[in-house]
Amino acid sequence: MESNELLDKNGTFKVPFFHGTSSLFLPHIHRHGLGGLNMVQENGWVEGYRDLYDFARKTIGHLDDWPRIEIEYGLVAEQGISRDGNRHNYRHGETYVTPEERMAAKYALDAGCELLSYAKNLIHILQIKTYSLDCLNVLPEQLVEILGQQYRPLLVQIDGLSFHDIATENGDDKLETLDRYQEIRGTGQGAVDLTNWKLLKPVPVQQLSVWQA
Repeated sequence: MESNELLDKNGTFKVPFFHGTSSLFLPHIHRHGLGGLNMVQENGWVEGYRDLYDFARKTIGHLDDWPRIEIEYGLVAEQGISRDGNRHNYRHGETYVTPEERMAAKYALDAGCELLSYAKNLIHILQIKTYSLDCLNVLPEQLVEILGQQYRPLLVQIDGLSFHDIATENGDDKLETLDRYQEIRGTGQGAVDLTNWKLLKPVPVQQLSVWQA
């Protein structure tokens, strides 16, 4: 790539990036910047989700509609990438940003975040299938309390983001991905693997603006 219209000569983006989040994370963003504290990993939420999924597999895995449930919720437990050709990222714990505001808005959830949303939905399925909430017994008390709340969906705008401080979501070449994104930008055809980027370092709060989604 000889040049890219989205970057200035110092490698700083001329366009803002966005991150979908919720009021659950807002105090930590104010204190540590965006990506400065990994609540998902620090609090063991991925491990908690895996315990919940294992409970579901053992409890309702014999039902006829389990294959559908497994496809939708199993990849989250695996923390992998979809095998359907769309390369959707089911890994949680990193902070992802996008230059597409509409894409970020999809991750601004009243459940708190995408992982918690999957957990809530799986609990609801288990409640319907088993007529009980025994599944909550496999989760840490703190996580059960968080799952019982609703949060304000928020959008974070990042100004002055450096190209050196992000990586592609799936390990693809950064420059090639940015060139491909520039070609489709504004067409409404943005693929997830072109628009979602992983933060490599925290963004200071001075570069952030936050509003309700």
